[in-house]
Amino acid sequence: MEELMLKCNNYFYRFREAGAYVISNNKIIGVRGKYAKGQYIRIINSILNDGVYKISAIAENEITIEEGLNDEMFNGTICGLAVPSKFIDIANKIKAYDSEYKASDIISESVTGYSYTKATNKDGKALTGTDIYADEWKQYRCNVNSIQALKYVQEV
Repeated sequence: MEELMLKCNNYFYRFREAGAYVISNNKIIGVRGKYAKGQYIRIINSILNDGVYKISAIAENEITIEEGLNDEMFNGTICGLAVPSKFIDIANKIKAYDSEYKASDIISESVTGYSYTKATNKDGKALTGTDIYADEWKQYRCNVNSIQALKYVQEV
């Protein structure tokens, strides 16, 4: 998900909050924003956990993340994201394609009585899911740098 957001230069920021946080056992403690189960967040300026994560549970002033986080205390920014379901579907299609068709440096191969050639992108490398579904995800591209975009995102 994060790789595709980076490629689109779009994190779908909804709101942001800055402060001191504690991460312990996949929980982020000290949050103030209104988050929803299943929502994605972006952590910025932590030492060990910068990235995009999905919320699995919410309690007062804390959220639990699906993926494994490293325990730490940090001063940074947490952004609530509003990722469209269609974008999530595209990211899942790309992930499925890339799982089925593992990346390889071998573009073509010939063995007695058998040969194959993989389709390639403009760089001459084997196509990836990102290449295959480019027409679908490119509509989400943003021309503003993601850090510059934070200036315009509501702070809680």
